Amino acid sequence: MSTGPDAVAAARERRDRADPWLRAFVSVEEPRRTATAASGGALDGLPIAVKGTGGYGTPAVRRLLDAGAVPVGATSVPRGAGHQTWGWTDRGPTRNPWRGDRSPGGSSAGSAAAVAAGVVPLATGSDGAGSVRIPAAWCGVIGYKPTTGLVPGTDASGLATPGVLVRDPSLLTAWLDAVGPGAPAPGPARDEPGCGRSAHRHRPHDPARPGPTRSRCTADRDAGCDPGPGATGFRVAAWSADLGFAATDTDPATCAVARAAAVRLIRAATLAEPPDPAAGDADGGRPGPPAPQEIPGSASGPAPCADPDPVQRAGAGSRSGGPTLRDPAAAWFALREPGNPDLRAARALRAANDRALDELFTRVDLLLTPTTPAGPHGHDGPGGRMNVALTWAFNLSGHPAVSIPAGLGPDGCPVGLQLVARRGADRALLDLVVRHVPIAAPAPD
Repeated sequence: MSTGPDAVAAARERRDRADPWLRAFVSVEEPRRTATAASGGALDGLPIAVKGTGGYGTPAVRRLLDAGAVPVGATSVPRGAGHQTWGWTDRGPTRNPWRGDRSPGGSSAGSAAAVAAGVVPLATGSDGAGSVRIPAAWCGVIGYKPTTGLVPGTDASGLATPGVLVRDPSLLTAWLDAVGPGAPAPGPARDEPGCGRSAHRHRPHDPARPGPTRSRCTADRDAGCDPGPGATGFRVAAWSADLGFAATDTDPATCAVARAAAVRLIRAATLAEPPDPAAGDADGGRPGPPAPQEIPGSASGPAPCADPDPVQRAGAGSRSGGPTLRDPAAAWFALREPGNPDLRAARALRAANDRALDELFTRVDLLLTPTTPAGPHGHDGPGGRMNVALTWAFNLSGHPAVSIPAGLGPDGCPVGLQLVARRGADRALLDLVVRHVPIAAPAPD
């Protein structure tokens, strides 16, 4: 991975060459900041792109710049609502580097496209409903949403958190080192001409505003806001194709690609299915490598990509799988609006899903799902399908989640596999990704 003035100059050249077609950047004026030996860390002199809606004034981006990262431009986001899965520039829609007639996802659309096209090795994002993970999945890169509250943010609803998109997994930990707990307090906001100065401003949190204010990171008293030392320690994984509510949104081909990737990860990381309390632990509880089909189906019933014969634990006759959650859509929308009359019902739904996930994570260390129910849609929109169906549940719950490349769907576009861990287990989750997920291949020219 190259850093320094030459790397920054090369990234600007790639940007200028790729962006007339890609439309990933809304502003490409050269920033006044140049690469320096400010910190000597992994990000010092690293060319990056900054999500346009975040801008240079957010604490996470300011910490990134203080660590020596050098921005080459601000990236595209959707017009309108933040949960839309496309990007827009004054030259037209942002293209998916894998297929120009498809959306890159959103709302961190340009960031994902720029990383996938090899313009920059790292781009910032923000994730309030899947806005980092969805474009990561559709562009074939890695996207990380931290435990809510772990990285300083500015979303008053408590649903959105800063995130990052990369091809090289090692940059995930470098990013968290720079912006997470223990990082130096950010310096004063910088004005970078033309870069990241968006008309869409995030308002700082106001305790007087109604709505959820508690950090989801502190909801797990055992985890707190400490992301942990980084020793993976993951032993048990569960699979869910639809989280118990999204079966009608799920495309069988997309789900099958994600499920195959889940099996590969379980083998590589030597994970096992959830233990059955009635089965006992003859081996002391240490799981061995799972057989090829040893990955549970959805708790809500056989999903389109589940095995015809559900996994059975030897001697137990029980079936294990992911949680059965309630559809979080109504709660998500209500929690975004201060004073919404449905806030009480929204909080009740959120609490019910929290209980289901808390119970799940007493039995498993990792939950695996498709990142999206379907592949990328065209530039005319997704129609009635909710591409956020499998991601925004974890914005409500606050769990850390990573989307990794799973393979290609029948349309030639990337598919993502979502990895979800306990609140506060970010270091262990990232360690798993660094150990077992290869550097993502760039999109074809």
